[in-house]
Parts: sequence; structure tokens; C-alpha cells
Amino acid sequence: MSLFPIHCGSDTLSSVVPEIDQAISEAGKKISLPYGDDEYTKNCRELIRKVFQNDKLEVCPIISGTASNSLAISTMCDSYGGLICHENSHINKDECGAPEFFSNGAKLITIDTPNGKLNHNEIEKKFNKFKSSSSFKHKIQGVSITQLAENGTTYSLNELKRIGEFCKKNNLLFHMDGARFANALVYLNKTPSEISWKIGLDCLSLGASKNGALAAEVIIFFNSSLINNLNYKQKKTGHVLPRMKFISCQLNAWFKNNLWLKLAHQANEMAKKLRSNLEKINNFKFLFPTHGNEIFVETSKSFFHQINERKVFPKLWYVKKDGRVVLRFVTSHDTTDAVIYEIVHRLKK
Repeated sequence: MSLFPIHCGSDTLSSVVPEIDQAISEAGKKISLPYGDDEYTKNCRELIRKVFQNDKLEVCPIISGTASNSLAISTMCDSYGGLICHENSHINKDECGAPEFFSNGAKLITIDTPNGKLNHNEIEKKFNKFKSSSSFKHKIQGVSITQLAENGTTYSLNELKRIGEFCKKNNLLFHMDGARFANALVYLNKTPSEISWKIGLDCLSLGASKNGALAAEVIIFFNSSLINNLNYKQKKTGHVLPRMKFISCQLNAWFKNNLWLKLAHQANEMAKKLRSNLEKINNFKFLFPTHGNEIFVETSKSFFHQINERKVFPKLWYVKKDGRVVLRFVTSHDTTDAVIYEIVHRLKK
């Protein structure tokens, strides 16, 4: 009997949970005002204000992570501005220049670190380079980090505070790509407010699409000055959605009864189980701690081919100069003990 394929390299391929499926279906049966003036979007704003314990924040429901990041950054940076981010960040390597495009030319100023995260010392060094000599360098206007970081680790509360303090001291805006914010939140065991606006965050691009939603992201503005021209930027970039209720209703179901955290908890727990089993396989070298739902391993190219031959498909992250490969395994709310057993059983053959 032929083996069924197990795709375990992304959480974006996970299913839509029944609660969100039902919310979309029910919203489709009702007549609602267009362009975000509907009751679903109004309720979404109030719900997020409660979740983040901030009754002054504003929200912008949006359909994709790239749009969420890029539109958010365009509110922070002028065309001559610059934004400090990690070399391996999604906004730098995987968004086809969209942040620069949305902001009409703002430059991403990158920093590479071995642990995949920015820190306030490295940010300060880079910031100071752009303060010296020439009058025509890009003006650094903000900092963007990713939570979880691109290597699957979290920024600790203290690391976030130090970056937030540096930004505030130097009048820099602070953005977070929160595609896996829920996974980080579960790992850190903090409240949403504690790792967002309370550490000085101005803007959060929060993702639900990797964690049970069909297609739903939301930009959360904790700094009201960023929304002055948001409507124009949103329209210019094609993200004033005529039926925004279909994004908002997903978010409403996602936040209800802490569903978002329950789903993230399931994904994180499955990653722990998968890692503990993969550690029994000698062919893997583990590269980073597993804080959320991602596991990064190094192995030989020949063993990677064997993995694929056994119909197990982690994501090929990159090929090293010596020919060895780095793979990413990702779990989701869909992952079960049976799936983990099947992956490990095949790889042990």
C-alpha cells in the first residue's frame, strides 16, 4: 500500500477550525454595510480592545500577512525613511519588496545575528551609523521585530522592554510582525498587553491565518498618530475590502473564549512532542530551541531525499555551503499524536 503524504513544513496549510467556518457562513447570510462599516468590524474593534486591555487602540482587518506588515510599515516610514529589521525577517526576505513599495521607497536596514533576533545593542550600533557624517543618509524612523522570530524562538519580556525603551528614547516607532504572536504568547505565559503596548509597541501585525483562520490578519495600532492617513494608504494599496466583515467575523470567532490561545497551545504542545521524538534520530542536528511550533534541524542531503521518499515533507529552509541542508518542521492545531507517530515511524526505518 502506498504511503500518504505528510506535509509538515508549514502551518499555513492547516485546516479552518469549525468555529471560524461557521462564523463565515453565518456572516454570508446577512446583509451588512460595506467597507468596514459593518457590525462585525465594529465588534472586532471592541473585542480586540478588551483582549489587549486598551480602549484607545485602532484596528485594520486585512487579508494577508504581507499586506498587514507592509501597510503598517507605510504608516511609520516616509519615502526617505529607514526601518531596522533582522536580515532574515519575513519583511526583508519573503515579501518581494512590498514594505518598500507601500511606503514609496522606505529602506529596510538589516542586522544579522546568530540567534535570529535583534537586540538593543545591535540596534543602537546600526542607528548610530546613520546619524553620522552625511546629511543624505536614510532617516531611521522605526524598528521591526518578528514574534516568534524566524528561527522559532521568542523574544523574552526583558528583550522586548529593552528594545521598546531604546525606541522611545530615540523617537523611533516600534513594529512587530506577529504572524505567530499567539504561539509566543502561550510560551511566555503573558497577557497580550504585557508583550505589546506595555513594552512600547506602536503597531502589531497580528496573524490568524496560520492558527485556524481561513484568511485573516489585523493591524493593531496602539499609537493613534499612525492612523492619520491610514484610509488613504489602505485605498491606494488596494486593501479597502468591500466585504471586510468576512475578515472581521473570523477574528471575532478566533478571539471568542480564547480560541486563538487554545489553538496555539495545541500547536506548541505538538511541537514539543515531535521534537522529543525526532531527537531519537541520530541524523538530525537541532539548531535552535523550540519555543513555539517550529523545529529547525540540519541533516545531510541524502537523508533529506530519504525523508521525501518516505512521503514526509518538511520545508527545505536552505542548503549550506558544505552541501548539508537545514529543514523546518512545523506543527499546527491539526497535528495529532498519530501524525507524530507516523512521521517518526517512517524516519526510523
